[in-house]
Order: sequence, then C-alpha cells, then structure tokens
Amino acid sequence: MEEKLDSLDLSILCLLQSDCRLSISEIARVLKKPRTTIASRLSRLKSLGVIRSYRAILDPKKLGFLLTAFIFITAKRGVEGAGNQIALARRILESCSKNEGLWVEEISIITGRYDLMLKLRVKSLNYLTHFLINLLPRFGDVERSETFIVLHTIDELRPAPI
Repeated sequence: MEEKLDSLDLSILCLLQSDCRLSISEIARVLKKPRTTIASRLSRLKSLGVIRSYRAILDPKKLGFLLTAFIFITAKRGVEGAGNQIALARRILESCSKNEGLWVEEISIITGRYDLMLKLRVKSLNYLTHFLINLLPRFGDVERSETFIVLHTIDELRPAPI
C-alpha cells in the first residue's frame, strides 16, 4: 500500500531538492516546525523510499567529460546464448566502468524500436569512437545501435514536480 504524503512531507522534499545539505534544524526553522517532527518525517520518507539518497551533482565538463551521447541499442532475440536486456545493460555498465574515459550516466530498458537507451559521457570523440567500434561489438547480443551526440543541453536534472 502506498502511503500518502502530506503538505509537510512535500515542503520538506521541496527544500531538500533545492539544497540537500540543509540540516534538520534549518528545515525546522524554515518550516516553523519542531526539530523532532522534521527528524521523524525525514526518517519516514527515507524508510518509504521517497528519499533514495543524498548526493552532490557534479559538472561533467569540469571533470573532463566533454561530450554526451545517447546510444539506442536493439538486442538480438531468440538467439541461443543471447541474454536479456537487463543482463546486457549490466554487462555494458561493467565494461564501461573499467574505462576512465567513459561514464555511463544512465542506462534504461525502453519500449519501442530499441531495447536500451544509454546516456554516455565521454572525455573526447576518440572515447566515443572506441566505445562504438571496439567495445559495443563485443556484446554478441547487440543487434544494432544508433548514436546521437548532444550538441547543447537546455535543462537537465530538473526537480520533481511537488
């Protein structure tokens, strides 16, 4: 059964989305609620899985990842030895984690013409080329792929609409 979030829960979540470094005391002060109330609500939101984690959002370009590409992959079906899409996604993640010039920021199983969508950050076009020509073909259950290089990102990591 899904628990309903009330206005206090949503207010806490809004504050945390804008700055997850806020202390319980700061949240309590802003919302004019007792610190113990905020602490118990945060604990509840974590246990419910509404708050999955707290993290710093890093600028990929400042870390040297200058290009972003979306790679759409179709997996082979009905071929003996071909794994499912989740297994393929995990193998791709594992392979890329061993290469310092590649950062798989997101990989999803999708509907439609393709099976997987990969958001890949690379340090240079050479790393993307290496991934497409040398790494991806090693996965025998990849039937085809299509790559889109991002020219400009308008907005990303948008806060959830609360």
